Amino acid sequence: MAGLKRCLSALALVTLVVGRSLAAASQPLAVVLASTAPGYATGQVLATAEVTVPDGANTVFLLPSGQVITINGPYSGRVENRQPSSREQNLAQLLAPGQDRSGFGGSRSMELGLADDRLEIDPAQNGVYCITPHTDIVLTRPTDPSFDRIRLRSTVNGATVDLDWTTTAVQAWPTALPLRAGMVQVRSNRTGAKRLLDLLSWSEPGTGDAARAAGLALAGCRSQASAALSRLRDVVAPLDLYLDSSRGRFPTYHVGEPVELILRANRDAYLYCLLRDRDGNLSQLFPWQASEARIAGDQTLRLPGRWLPVGLRARAELNGSEVRCFASERDLGTELPMLVGGSAGVPLPADAAAALDRAIVTAAHGRVVTEQLILRVEG
Repeated sequence: MAGLKRCLSALALVTLVVGRSLAAASQPLAVVLASTAPGYATGQVLATAEVTVPDGANTVFLLPSGQVITINGPYSGRVENRQPSSREQNLAQLLAPGQDRSGFGGSRSMELGLADDRLEIDPAQNGVYCITPHTDIVLTRPTDPSFDRIRLRSTVNGATVDLDWTTTAVQAWPTALPLRAGMVQVRSNRTGAKRLLDLLSWSEPGTGDAARAAGLALAGCRSQASAALSRLRDVVAPLDLYLDSSRGRFPTYHVGEPVELILRANRDAYLYCLLRDRDGNLSQLFPWQASEARIAGDQTLRLPGRWLPVGLRARAELNGSEVRCFASERDLGTELPMLVGGSAGVPLPADAAAALDRAIVTAAHGRVVTEQLILRVEG
C-alpha cells in the first residue's frame, strides 16, 4: 500500500510538472505590431514562436516584456532567436536614453499617452475589457439605435440598472454595478437583444508603454490594445510596402500568361502602381478610381482582381518592363490626377515621371515608399 501511495504521489507530481510545462508552452509569445508580410495583422497574437516572413517583407513583433523585434524576410524560424536591429536600438536609445536598447520603457509614457485610465465602452458592442482599480469607465451612446434604452445586469451579484440614451451621449459607469471582474449583460428594452461586456481584472506590467500594449493584446482586450498598438506602431514602424508577384519577386512569364501582383502596406495608406516600359513610357495600373486608392493596413491586394477592369497578360513588348508602386501617407491623386482613372495601355504625359518625383520628395505629402518589380517575358 505504501508503495502504491508513493507511485501515485510520483505520478501526481509528474502530471503537475507536465501540466505546467504544457500551460507555459501554450502561452501567447508575441503580438504583431506591424507587418507587410501576408498572414500577419496588427494585434494578432502568436501562439507559436515559429514565423515565416517572405523575401522583401518584414514584420515587427512586440514581446510581453515590451521588447520590439523586427524580422526582415526571407526568414523562417523562431521569434526569440532574433536580436533587435540596429535601427531599433538607435531609436530606443534616442527616445529613451539609458534604457535597454531592445525595449521601450516607462519614461516614454508621456510621449505615447498609452497610460490613460479612461475607458470608453459602447454597450451595444460585445467586448472584453481590461480594468484596474484606477480605471474610469464611461459608457457612450450605443451605435445601434435599438439600444437607446438598455438594462445592465451584473452576473457577479445580479444587480440591474436601467439607462436611457435619448437625451445624453455619455454616462458614467453606474455605481449600483460592481466594477470588478465578471460579465455584464446588456439588454435592449426595445427589442430584447442582448450583448455581453466581459470585464477582466488586469494588473499592468508596469514596465512601460510597450509592455502595456502587449499586455492588453495578450489579455484579449482588443479594443484597448488596438489604440495602444497603433500609437506604438506609429513611433516604431514607419510606413512600408511589400510588392510581389504570383511568380515571386523576380518573375518570368511566357507570352499570354496572366500577371498577378501582390501588394500589402503595414498601415492605412494611399496606393498607386505604374507600368514603365522599356522606352521609359509610363502607364497607370492602379487605381482606376480615385476612391480605390485608399487601402487598409494589413489588407493584401491581388491585382488585377476586382480592382482592375482589365487583366494584365505577358506580352513580348513587356519584357524588361518595370512595375513601380507607391504607398503614401497622403493622397497624391489630388496633385497628380494622372495617377488615377487612366485607360489601359495609354501612356501618361511625358512630364508625369518628373511630376511624380517632385511629389515624392515634397515633405507636405508625408512619408512615401516605393517598390518595383521587373517583368521577364519569354516567347
